[in-house]
Amino acid sequence: MRKGQFGITYVCYAVIAMILAWFGQTLALVLLTAFMIAIEKDEWASKQCLQACGLVGAQWLISECISILNKPVSWIGRFIKDYESSFYSFQKAYDHIFYFVREVVDIAVIVLVIMAILNILKEKDANIPVISKFADWAYGIGGGKKCPKCGSVVKGNFCDKCGTKLD
Repeated sequence: MRKGQFGITYVCYAVIAMILAWFGQTLALVLLTAFMIAIEKDEWASKQCLQACGLVGAQWLISECISILNKPVSWIGRFIKDYESSFYSFQKAYDHIFYFVREVVDIAVIVLVIMAILNILKEKDANIPVISKFADWAYGIGGGKKCPKCGSVVKGNFCDKCGTKLD
C-alpha cells in the first residue's frame, strides 16, 4: 500500500473520507479533500475524497428539494388546520411521505458508502454512480483516446506513459 507524506496510507485517507460522508461531517470532509488535493497530491485518493464530497452534496441537494416541495403544503396547513380537519390529515400524510423519502435517501447513502469502502479497501475506485463521473471530470479523466500499448488515457497524439505515438 502506498503511503503519503505523513506515513498514512492513501486507502486510510479514502476510508476516512467515506466515513465522514456517512456521518454527514461536511466541514471535516471538505478539509480532508483540500488536504489530499493540495498537500498529498495523489490523484486516486483525491478522487475518492471528491466522490465522498459529491455524495454528501447529493444527499444535501435531495434533502433540500424535498423540503422545498414540502413547505407549501405546510404553510397552507397552518392556515387551514383550524377550519378544515381533512386538509390537516392530508398534510400529516404528506409529511410522512416526505419523511419516508428522506429515510430512503439516507439508507441509499449508507449502502453506497459501504460499497465504496469495500472497493477502496481493495484499492479500486469507489465507483459511486454519477458521482464518480463528476470526480473523473474534475480531474480531466475520461476524455481522450486509450493507448493501445499501455491502456492509459491519452489526450492528443502522444502517450506520456509509454511513448507510443497515436494516429
